[in-house]
Amino acid sequence: MSLLARPLRAAVCTVVALSGCLAAGPAAASAGDSCAPGARVLRYVVAFGRGTPEPDAREQLATACGDTTVYYPQIAVAVATSADPGFPAKIGADRAFSAQGTRLAEQRATGADPVRPALAPLSPTDPARVPSADLTGEQWDMRAINAAAAHRITEGRRDVVVGVLDSGVDPRHPDLAGAMDAGDSAGCLTGAADPRPAAWQPTTSVHGTHVAASSRRPTTARA
Repeated sequence: MSLLARPLRAAVCTVVALSGCLAAGPAAASAGDSCAPGARVLRYVVAFGRGTPEPDAREQLATACGDTTVYYPQIAVAVATSADPGFPAKIGADRAFSAQGTRLAEQRATGADPVRPALAPLSPTDPARVPSADLTGEQWDMRAINAAAAHRITEGRRDVVVGVLDSGVDPRHPDLAGAMDAGDSAGCLTGAADPRPAAWQPTTSVHGTHVAASSRRPTTARA
């Protein structure tokens, strides 16, 4: 796509992926499954020593009954899954964390229902039906950060790329026309970048689109 002064790069739900809020989907039998047949698969963020090669990281995870989703050698961090409750101890003290596991433990302790109700899917944006009313006066958030004063100094440069880590970005919204850098966008629900548009476009929340529109070159705000 053509770019405007601030091209936008969507990174959908990366925070969700790294915190492990979503359960890993069904998969073929693997090291993590075979260590604890029938147990719930959890997602973990795992830290390694600086400079650990990827083959070594994968071997350590497999030995600890884990499956590698992705390994980032630049920061020596992996995203992995395992059904083995003993995985954190096997991989080493203070090296693995699963927000998903922590949440499940809290729910068991409080008796809360671990099943969250499904959110209604979003309908695709129809640019022709987006209201044209000027809502600039309702942008309290822009006033709160004193955006007008910042814009008097600069309105951005063409070589600046803004990354939006949120619920997804809808490139069909008129306020984002031509502003999306689809080639640099990805969905990361599993912790591994998925460049397919379906992976980084929103499915249940418009928040990411709202944030993206706030980040691009100043324009008239619309609903």
